[in-house]
This record gives sequence, structure tokens and C-alpha cells, in this order.
Amino acid sequence: MGNRPGPSAAGDGQLVRANLVGNSVGILDSKQSQTFNYLDAPRTGNFFFNPNNINRTGLSSTTTASVTNPSLRTYGTLPRNFFSGPSRTNFDLALAKMTYFREQMGLEFRAEFFNIFNHAVFNNPTTTITDKNFGQITTVPLDSQRIIQFALKFVY
Repeated sequence: MGNRPGPSAAGDGQLVRANLVGNSVGILDSKQSQTFNYLDAPRTGNFFFNPNNINRTGLSSTTTASVTNPSLRTYGTLPRNFFSGPSRTNFDLALAKMTYFREQMGLEFRAEFFNIFNHAVFNNPTTTITDKNFGQITTVPLDSQRIIQFALKFVY
């Protein structure tokens, strides 16, 4: 008989997952601010899924209570790798114009546009069930904004 944290008391606390309530998590629009009561307090933010569709009651990855109470020996019903983050849409465009002013000499002008339509891009939501930001998207990639750059190259 083990005496380490986790459902089997063998130190497998990292395998504990939450319980799924219902058939799906309920994906939300990350661009809209939502308010949910989670961890006994109202939370407002950009949620990717409804955190109330995930139940963590009775789950523990850090205690050894499952050694003496077999009813706590559960790993949760949420499948492994259940979440996939928000989709990403990105369109880039490059335009170039070459102008020769001598036989082997010329100038190349380039205009490059990254994320030209300025689509909103989000990182994955927080999936740590004990975190107060569970289900929320709190960060964006550093390179997610529209970037425009120009270049002039002398070719000889």
C-alpha cells in the first residue's frame, strides 16, 4: 500500500483530471467578455470554455487521503488531451517592384504585411483546474498584431 499523493497513493497526482459535467465543455467566443461564478467568486474575462462544465469536487492530486478512503481513488472523467486551443488565422502579403536604371544595376522596393487583416490571435486558455483563471485566455502571442515593413535593396 502506497502513501504518496494521488488516487492510487503511488505518487500519480499528475494524472488527476477533472470531471466533465454533461457531454461537452461549451466553447465560447474568446473575443467577448463573459462572467462566471467559479471558485465561489464571480470571474469576468475572455473565457474560451465555460469553467462550470468542469467539476473538480472530490479530486485531489496533493493529499494522501485516498489511502484510507477508497471513494477518493478517482482520476476524473475528462479525457486526456481534451482541450484544443482557439484556431489561428493569419494572412501575410509581400509585394516587390524591381526597377533597373542600368544594365546590371537596379533598385528593389518591397512592402511586406504580416497579419494583414489584423485577425485577433489568442494563446491557449489556462487549463490548471485550481487556477482562478481556469478557462480564461489571459495572453496573446507577441507577434499577433499587424506588422508592416518596407525595404529598399540596391542590386548590382
